[in-house]
Amino acid sequence: MKLQTCLLLSFATATQVCATSTRQAPAVAPATNTTAENTLTPMPTTTITKMPGYETTCSAKLSLRCDQYFGAEVDMDKKCCEYDGECGDSGLPLCSHVNCCTGTEEDSSQVVQSKEKACDCAGAVIENKCYKTVQEAMKDSEYNDTVYIGGTKTIEEPIYFSNKLITVAGVMCDGVRAKIVSDFDSKTEAAFEATRWDQTMLFRDLDITGVPGKSSAGIHGLGNENDASNQLVDLTLLNVHIYDLWCQRVGCGIFLGGAKRLYTDEDCVFRNIQLMSSDDSLYAGGAAIGVVYLPEDHTLEIHGTFTDNIASYEEGSIHSGGGAVYLDYVAGDALLDGKFENNTANQGGAVNVQVNHGNLTFDGLYKSNVAIDGGYGARAGAVRVSSLRVNSFTQLKGDFIGNIAQGRGGVLATNSHQASSHMLLDGYFHANAAAEKGGVWNFWSGSTIYRGSTVMHDDATFTENTSGDEGLSNLFFISGYPSAKKSIPKNPSGKLTEAEWNGETTVVYGNFSEVVLLTEDSGLSEKEWFHYSQSLRFGGYLPDVTYEDLVMEERNASAAERYAEKILALEEMYVNKTERAEFLAEIDTSRILDRYENATEIISQRFVEHSEKYDSRLANKTDSIAETYNAAIERSDVRYDNKTSIAMEGYDAKIQAAHDELALNNPEALQAEFEAAQIEIQERFETVTAGNEKRLEESIQKAEINFIDAKESYDNTYSLNEGKAVARYNDRISEAKQKFIADEEKAYTRSDPTEALNTAQAKLDERLQSAEEKKMEELEGYDDTRQERIEVAQEKKDDAIATAQSKYDELKDEPAEKREADLAAAEERYNSRKGQAIEKFDERVEDATAKKDADMAAIEKVREEQLAAAELKKENSTSHYMEETYEPTMSAAQEKFDADLAVAEEKRKTDLAAAQTKLLERLEEAELRKAFMQKNAAVLRENILAGRPSMTNVLQWVQPVSEEEIQELGLVLESNGSTSKSDDTNLESEDAKPESEDNSEPEIIKPERR
Repeated sequence: MKLQTCLLLSFATATQVCATSTRQAPAVAPATNTTAENTLTPMPTTTITKMPGYETTCSAKLSLRCDQYFGAEVDMDKKCCEYDGECGDSGLPLCSHVNCCTGTEEDSSQVVQSKEKACDCAGAVIENKCYKTVQEAMKDSEYNDTVYIGGTKTIEEPIYFSNKLITVAGVMCDGVRAKIVSDFDSKTEAAFEATRWDQTMLFRDLDITGVPGKSSAGIHGLGNENDASNQLVDLTLLNVHIYDLWCQRVGCGIFLGGAKRLYTDEDCVFRNIQLMSSDDSLYAGGAAIGVVYLPEDHTLEIHGTFTDNIASYEEGSIHSGGGAVYLDYVAGDALLDGKFENNTANQGGAVNVQVNHGNLTFDGLYKSNVAIDGGYGARAGAVRVSSLRVNSFTQLKGDFIGNIAQGRGGVLATNSHQASSHMLLDGYFHANAAAEKGGVWNFWSGSTIYRGSTVMHDDATFTENTSGDEGLSNLFFISGYPSAKKSIPKNPSGKLTEAEWNGETTVVYGNFSEVVLLTEDSGLSEKEWFHYSQSLRFGGYLPDVTYEDLVMEERNASAAERYAEKILALEEMYVNKTERAEFLAEIDTSRILDRYENATEIISQRFVEHSEKYDSRLANKTDSIAETYNAAIERSDVRYDNKTSIAMEGYDAKIQAAHDELALNNPEALQAEFEAAQIEIQERFETVTAGNEKRLEESIQKAEINFIDAKESYDNTYSLNEGKAVARYNDRISEAKQKFIADEEKAYTRSDPTEALNTAQAKLDERLQSAEEKKMEELEGYDDTRQERIEVAQEKKDDAIATAQSKYDELKDEPAEKREADLAAAEERYNSRKGQAIEKFDERVEDATAKKDADMAAIEKVREEQLAAAELKKENSTSHYMEETYEPTMSAAQEKFDADLAVAEEKRKTDLAAAQTKLLERLEEAELRKAFMQKNAAVLRENILAGRPSMTNVLQWVQPVSEEEIQELGLVLESNGSTSKSDDTNLESEDAKPESEDNSEPEIIKPERR
């Protein structure tokens, strides 16, 4: 089926090159968007009606690397869920390393000790040493060290580190994961900042988060959105969770300017990360991950879960690309195989790739991602790949479900497909929606022509996808602005619906004049089908053979058009080739000189640091030895003074004690002491006697009081009962009178009431008499009870008084007896001490003098021995450190410094020579290819004019390797040495061009050095 051409395109513009750039600013300034709010296309809606089943086993998860990272095996039969939360209420764990690896190697004893210490360490632990902060540990780490972090660590500034090979490992403490909290505010900085030009890093089992209201990121390398820097980083993340971050530059979670290798495993989580800024010069999104440059032969492999991430420049460029992941220039192999859900950006709700020049595969689950129109257009609800370069391969083999674009491309949007670029759709596409065109895929460009081939494989599924043109392009739409040059063929256009696709493997092929759909039933030869469907070969559906193995005839065309086309392409290719050769030569030379400068600087810095380090250590050691010696002398003097002082104080104390004792024991003092003892004994006798009398008086008084209280209580009780008895008496009187009145009233009802009245009166008298008797009986009982209780209280009082008097009588004679005994003892002690006092004084003075002399002699001897030992230790320590440590170390450092400088100089010369050789080779190739293509163009024109097949005698380019081969080709090289960029970069970037009418040719942007 042939689709009609509807738009014009400038051929010259289509082949123009944007050499470094992977991105351009919008061709129309945002200032024109004054009425955007009123002109936005409404956000479409969609309903997911069918989800694939994701219940599987660990053996089916081929991306697991249990052996490589854990020294373990895959638990082959264990059931698991391919994507987190996508297996309903089954309770199946995620297919990941944490859940599928079994038989993990046991940690060494040192690792176990380091992990245990990390849980109690304020900072981090390296080789069982605790550092006060994580910053100190990272700074002190050496090659291949592991930094262990336990608990929650809050950092108030970024951690800069330059270790070439390092592992940062979180430790589970009491069931809680290790966490880094970034409590600083910076537009560009992250918690971990890698600064070495070549670094290999492994982060595992760690959470990284921020503080509300403060801008910070997770892990950063060097560079920025427009500069990949000269750094190449190898970064591995195992079970790392980055969440609740806000930052203002690409890659809030991870940013790498240059990636040697990036790997995140299935246990990694990137959640609720917001990239927001009002800077109108920013376009790159990638709230979770941002990579500027992935070189050829290098890999990027992303697994894990990416949810609720946002990239928005709402008050800035309003043109963010990639809600979760942003890749700028892919020349290597990139695989995105994770779960991407509820991510949002203007271009590529989940992922944005500016240029694919390598192999790019989208696997995994892309669900409910949104490309939202901030006023400047929106494309690609799930993934956007702006430019597909020559010989690149892009594959969508995952599940793309419920993604929405408030513009074009419900799943995918592209801007440039160069000739020989390949794209393959063989995934599951369900319920995706575009507000405008292209329910699944949209190609749009104002300056390039769709020239590649896209294959929709028969394994692909397309169901319930919608587009805003009433479903006329609910599968794909290809179009663009017309060219400003009317002499150039129109821009081809085409569209397809799900109903129109018959489920066969179909190639969507474009050239300068048309877009066509081809199948194996389209009447193509085997060679032609092979040419158009090469995406199947890249996707593994055909044998891996090269197109050079087959020869395909070119279609007939006018000689003038073909010749003009060839010459125009030739001139642009030649200029591109030579410019690219010179540009690459400049990059190579700059990198060589930078590496040499960096190497010499590092070598010199290392030597200076080494010298300063060991000079400092020598000074510290000398000072330490001197301090130790002085301290020993000082301690000896202090001990001498202390012991001398103690000895003299002891002597003086003993002499004074002897004098004091003698003074106490002289006759006058002893007589005074005896008299004082007599007075004290008499006073004690009087005190005891008075106390006994007082206790007797108090006991009698207490008994009287208790009796009075008890009698008063009994009287009160009687009065209360008396009142109750009178009240009852009154109640009975009242009741009797009431009954009498009732009887009287009843009597009057009779004809003769006399007898009834007499009876009623008699009953009243009887009741009154009874009430009076009961009252008197109750009062007599209450009075008897009161009298009995008063008599008991009187008996208790008498008993208490008698007990107190008896106890007093028993104790009355004891004080007098004790007084006489104490007086006799005092007199005996007085007579004994008076005779012994003088004799004891003389003995104590003699003993004190002898001990003082012995102590002073011993103290002096010890002091002399300590001074001699300290002097000897000082001399030995200084001599040993100089001979054994300082002098050998400084000699080795000087030798290494000289050797490293020589190696760096030799490498600089070798690299510069190689760069010059490579430049000459590229220039020569450009000249040879130009001469070859000129000759072929002339042959082709002659064939067409002569009526012969156009490709007769037209040769296929093979790089000549000798002068003889050059002569055999009949080529003449130009001598001006001009070069051009490779035609594999024939593209000006379509990124960020709003879908408004603009016929100006785009500006070509030079790249930052990669």
